[in-house]
Amino acid sequence: MRGTSLAPTQGTTPSEQPDKPDKMKTQSYCKFFQTKDGAMQFMRLQNRAAASAGNRRDVLCVTDGPSDNFAVVDLKTAIELGNGYSWEA
Repeated sequence: MRGTSLAPTQGTTPSEQPDKPDKMKTQSYCKFFQTKDGAMQFMRLQNRAAASAGNRRDVLCVTDGPSDNFAVVDLKTAIELGNGYSWEA
């Protein structure tokens, strides 16, 4: 490609260039289970699948649900809830 430059245009400083998109996912994940064993099994399966696909950012955790049940949520949500959570790969 003759005459094409990938450098910023003249007079543009790096702070004026658009920011890079955030690499963290923006949606929260939440799925409820009646038993802790079911929640842990689902969470392990999803974390192993993500890890084998090379995705080590989206980690799921198990925490207490709202009505005597258990919730599988993403790590960011688990931290924001302020409850204890369990995690396994």
